[in-house]
Amino acid sequence: MNIELFSERIAHLISLHNSASKLARMAGVSESVVRKWKNGESEPSREKLQLLIAATGVSAEWLVLGTGEVFANKALFQVNSRSPLTLSTANKCIDEIHRLLDEAGEDLVDKPSNYVSLREELQGYATSDLFPEELKNRVDMMLSLAFNDIEASMRQKERQKSIFAKLSSISDTLTNAEQHTGNSLPPAVRENIKTLMFDHKLSIEVIAQLIVSITETMVAKK
Repeated sequence: MNIELFSERIAHLISLHNSASKLARMAGVSESVVRKWKNGESEPSREKLQLLIAATGVSAEWLVLGTGEVFANKALFQVNSRSPLTLSTANKCIDEIHRLLDEAGEDLVDKPSNYVSLREELQGYATSDLFPEELKNRVDMMLSLAFNDIEASMRQKERQKSIFAKLSSISDTLTNAEQHTGNSLPPAVRENIKTLMFDHKLSIEVIAQLIVSITETMVAKK
């Protein structure tokens, strides 16, 4: 397949359907994937070509080779452009949504803005008139479960970041207190104090007094 010429055909389909996002929803892929096709950055797999053909009504010959009529059956296309996808195509779209979420999982957790964008895109697609009514509940449940998992991972990630930031701040505060008192604590003692600081909000003055007291005790035992 000539990817440059294929990108022109994708641009034509986008024009026919008014936007890349609408074409993406029809084909069951993300808008970014459609834009990559349009920009000649990638080409679709056989499965995605089949989704495009089923969703838009274009002929396989035209889409793949650029020859022949654009629409294999123009009358059929006029109906399909306003009617829900067939159950077979809709099920393929659901599988594609599953794959899309799996591929994007970690990236979505690290980039909340991407997650919000994708969630809105998929929810809009799943509730559109293109999806058969008998599958909408299945799609809604699948998206809810997937989004709940992603959001749980995002919350876990935020908690980890918060803990790491707090531990880093505690370590810096303890180091400053040691420098202020002119004392250096053994690693094991430092870890015990850091645990105490994590569980209780202590001022640097209190920490300094604690360091002096511990150091004096250690010296007296020698």
